[in-house]
Parts: sequence; C-alpha cells; structure tokens
Amino acid sequence: MKITKTQLKQIIKEELENYYSVLKVNKGQPTGDASAIKKAYRSQAMANHPDRGGDPEKMKKVNGAKDVLLNPGNKQKYDQELYKDTMDCKEEPYHADAKFCSSTGISLDDKFLARFAELAGVKPAEGSAESEPAEGSPASMMDYRNKILQGIQKRFLDSMKQDKREQAQVFLKLYDDVRQISDPTKLADYDNFINI
Repeated sequence: MKITKTQLKQIIKEELENYYSVLKVNKGQPTGDASAIKKAYRSQAMANHPDRGGDPEKMKKVNGAKDVLLNPGNKQKYDQELYKDTMDCKEEPYHADAKFCSSTGISLDDKFLARFAELAGVKPAEGSAESEPAEGSPASMMDYRNKILQGIQKRFLDSMKQDKREQAQVFLKLYDDVRQISDPTKLADYDNFINI
C-alpha cells in the first residue's frame, strides 16, 4: 500500500492538532474569546456527533478540547504549556524561517506570540521563570509527554522517509497510545524517545 503525498500531509496535520484547531476556532490559533470557542464547539459537535453520522473518535477530541478551553483554570494551564512548546519550537535552528511551529501548529509571528503570552498569562521574555510550569504540575507532565511525542513523531517521519511503512504504523499507534497516558510513572517507560 503506497501512501500518497496528500495522505502524508493529512497524517502530519492530524498529529499537529492543538485544541484550538480541533474546534476550528480562530484558524487553529489561541484566543481568549469564550463565545467564539462555544460557537466553534457547537459547530464541531453538530458535525461530528455519532448520532448524526460523525466519527466517535473525533467527537471525543472535540469534547476534550471543549472541556479544557471552556474551563478558565484548565485553559490557562493549557495555554501556558502551548506557549512554552511554541517558544521552544521557535528556538530550534531549523525553524529560523518557519511561519508556524511544526509541533504545535501555532504561528511564530512575534506580534502574535506577544499577544499569546498575554493570553497565557506569562511574560514573553524567553527563559522567564514565570513561563515555566511548576514541577509535578499538569503542565509539566504535559511538557514531558510532548517531548516524548515529538521523539516518536520524529521516528515516524524518519520511517516514512525510508519507506518503512509497517514501522511507521507502529510509531503512529505508539503515538496514539502515549497521548492517552495520564499517569507520569507510565510515561517514564518511553523516556528513550526524548532527544532522539
């Protein structure tokens, strides 16, 4: 089975989803507009509800995004982590001319990032202590999981480049499995994917 370029782009696009892109709010970019998030949720819920012929897995993603983005405390933690990941992405040398972060899908425009820092409640200065999540917090676990996921994603892309589709499918399954883990002790089993 040969994977077309379009299919590969779709796979990569799905892996870069953040909660804003799941709800298709603000073109997948962070926003503080709760009414826009509610409206986007309703639209996606109508389109993806299983009773209306939608995909149950997509509906789970939509509900998960709504649960985080419409809860002010969870949204702030999520935005802080998303901001940190985007800033880490911007510091990578291969993103020097990029317009979007390859791991979060967030714009790397300086003006946008300044607004996003304000929305996330962090100081935009790089390396600021306030932008770091507290050790043991849900945000730090999310950061740890994202580092593992980036390593798995790199292995997946390397497998695709080498035309090793079966191996790529294994990494894709592993990626989905790791995304579901909520216990930090279980994440330790996947440490070998960090800094690959």
